[in-house]
Amino acid sequence: LVSTGVSWKCLPWLKVEPGYHYQWTERVGNRDLNENRLYLNITPVRSWGPIEMEDRNRIEFRHINGRADWSYRNKPKVSVTMGEGWYEVEPYVADEVFYGARAGEWNRNRVFVGVEKALTKLMTGEVYYAIESNKTGRDWEEFHVLGIVVAVAL
Repeated sequence: LVSTGVSWKCLPWLKVEPGYHYQWTERVGNRDLNENRLYLNITPVRSWGPIEMEDRNRIEFRHINGRADWSYRNKPKVSVTMGEGWYEVEPYVADEVFYGARAGEWNRNRVFVGVEKALTKLMTGEVYYAIESNKTGRDWEEFHVLGIVVAVAL
């Protein structure tokens, strides 16, 4: 899994983030999954004192095992800045929904609860818990995710 991109705050309330994502997944008894994605995040951000709301909209152009596809994601997120200095953290809640063009329907949902923290001027850490629901046929399958993220700004 490799993901890279740039972030540009083109207006005080708007971020634009183009990027690239590559993922290879080994499958037992089936053809491996080889996926390339180009994506564009467009994220309006608003703050009211310690409360911040962002609404990330992502358009992805996907190339999966030789087949082209595209998808759309929307992830509204609300966070609150708490503490001071080294003890400053940002707990948050978010909900991300997915639309798959090939399937022609909303086919995934992730609900997040987490906390972000600046570790240095150029590095942040994040720990989160998510419940992910995936549509398979007419049913929805759920699974639980515990995630750890370290982001470095260059």
